[in-house]
Amino acid sequence: RQVYNMPPAYTGKRIPRRATGATVFIPSWNLIHKNIFTNAAAAAATGEVANIWLMADDFALPYRVDKNVKRLPKLSQLQMMEAMSQADAVMNASIVDCHPMVELEALAAGTPALRGRLGMDALEDHPYVEITQVADPLSVADVRQTLRRMLAAPAVEMDDMMSSYSRQMVALSFERYSEFMEI
Repeated sequence: RQVYNMPPAYTGKRIPRRATGATVFIPSWNLIHKNIFTNAAAAAATGEVANIWLMADDFALPYRVDKNVKRLPKLSQLQMMEAMSQADAVMNASIVDCHPMVELEALAAGTPALRGRLGMDALEDHPYVEITQVADPLSVADVRQTLRRMLAAPAVEMDDMMSSYSRQMVALSFERYSEFMEI
């Protein structure tokens, strides 16, 4: 049985999500397993996306894109949460990951996070996971399709899914940590 982290406490202001003219945030460094190229290429190929925010300063797609690509400086934890709350989607379709803090931080900021398969032992059938999980994180087409599906979800529906997933993740985290610590 896995022990889960929970979303951090964050009470910052959230902008309304946009389905078109969207801003996506790829808050990872440029390592192979973080899969930035596939995430950025998928965002660049998605008509609903206008802006791509990156953290990796050593990254460039090998072709021109018609999106506004912005490199953010190194951010503090609070600045990271604020950036996530201003984006319409966080992209973290990594090749291999445990339950990444990127997804949990985005959840706390009220922004859906696109993700790869995590192989978790709970909540994998939750509607939030079903709408945000990429079938093949190495496929630009699959990442793009998942991003489009995520952006097309009605805001109220997505907010309800994220809230439900967050509540269940917190409860599961408490349960598993208590078990682990034999409390």
